[in-house]
Amino acid sequence: LRNVCDLKSGAVFPSQAADQEYYGLPPEKRKGRTHPAVDRTILSGTAALTASVFLRASALLGRRDLEEFALKTLDLLLREGFDAKRGMAHVLGEEAGLRGLARDQGLVSGALVDAYELTGRAAYLEPALTLIQFCRDRLWSETEKGLLDRPPGVDELGELSKKRKNLADAGLVAEAALRLAGHLDPSLREFARNVLGAFPDLLDDYGHGTVEYAAACDLLERPVTEVDLIGATPEWSRAAVASFVPRRVIRHSIPEKGS
Repeated sequence: LRNVCDLKSGAVFPSQAADQEYYGLPPEKRKGRTHPAVDRTILSGTAALTASVFLRASALLGRRDLEEFALKTLDLLLREGFDAKRGMAHVLGEEAGLRGLARDQGLVSGALVDAYELTGRAAYLEPALTLIQFCRDRLWSETEKGLLDRPPGVDELGELSKKRKNLADAGLVAEAALRLAGHLDPSLREFARNVLGAFPDLLDDYGHGTVEYAAACDLLERPVTEVDLIGATPEWSRAAVASFVPRRVIRHSIPEKGS
């Protein structure tokens, strides 16, 4: 991971060159060779997904360093890629680049909720909510009766000019919306239901996207465990996150003086 993560800045890089000769060597013989090249583009969705994994791992393994890195990553995404009106940038550092992809909004929003549930820092919830509201206001199509994979009006050529409903993207956005419904805005539950209801028939060619979709449907239709932590220590928060509960909302509050 050191090769594809900048531990100081929190940057996560998407890939490293598949040098068959290098990776075919035993570890001791790799030491004297140059590491394969790393693509240093920072993709918001990939970075957010990595942050989510690191936050979960930090709770399971008791590794504060993983939590600290994940929070650096999310702070970097908010600082350099977040825009309340235009959504998350797909690539950090490209001001005029592509923004508002449904997958990026869902992954970043979900990671921000993960950060809140582990740390209790409410500041992570507001941008998470803003991204899902962006999806509701800008990506929902009454014509298609579903969530589009990117905002209308983006000039693209050929097949890419056709806006599509994507099963996996819909699942990610719906899951983030359902989690936020348990924290800030109950009305998002109906939005999530509409997003998931846009796929009346599951087809054989949907592939791995059915995983994200099924997880969101499970969160929508089955009971959710609500965990309320009042004045929780970091140890309590980590224990709550580490527990194996498939459908869960973790809320933090500070007790009033004298209570």
